[in-house]
Amino acid sequence: VLHSDDGLDELTITAPVRVAEVDGASVREWVFDAREFGVERGEFAAIAARDFDEAVSIARRLLDGERGPMREMLVLASAAALVVGGAASEMRAGMEMARAALDSGKARETLARLAVVSQG
Repeated sequence: VLHSDDGLDELTITAPVRVAEVDGASVREWVFDAREFGVERGEFAAIAARDFDEAVSIARRLLDGERGPMREMLVLASAAALVVGGAASEMRAGMEMARAALDSGKARETLARLAVVSQG
């Protein structure tokens, strides 16, 4: 369960994030700060999409290799998913995997395959 100090419900570059990690009956609370992983702090305006169409445009640009604060948000979210899903042992490894998938074009290719499969 995630909640950033500036109100987002995801890992973010804009503020520290309070994490409640649930494992069976136990809950471990801790604070995630992207700066501890080499990610610069960013402003909310740099990561916010105005509407759905802009969000789609941003996603396409990121998958095509655009760099910047939005890419770092995508890397954090992807890394967390890789850790939770068991594909990465910890955040740094997940971040490396996410960046490699973006840089190699594999993330874009995977989305294209998913689009084809979901259409038919």
